[in-house]
Amino acid sequence: MNLRAPFLAVASSGPGFTGLDWAVIAVYFALLLGITWRAILKNRDTTDDYFLASRHLGWLIVGASIFASNIGSDHLAGDPEE
Repeated sequence: MNLRAPFLAVASSGPGFTGLDWAVIAVYFALLLGITWRAILKNRDTTDDYFLASRHLGWLIVGASIFASNIGSDHLAGDPEE
């Protein structure tokens, strides 16, 4: 009795990629390139806008970002110096 779903049987029908696999990959990268190109054309701002978010962030978001960036593995696991 085959308990696998039908889509798993099609995906594992043999070694290598099929034409459908390559088509899905091509559509994914084309969509990614299209979104990137649109974002580049839409936002032609300065580096201040990029790094400082046009100075429109609230104090809570900035504080949470600073807090999160200062937490590392040494804080989570403790700081065993002994």
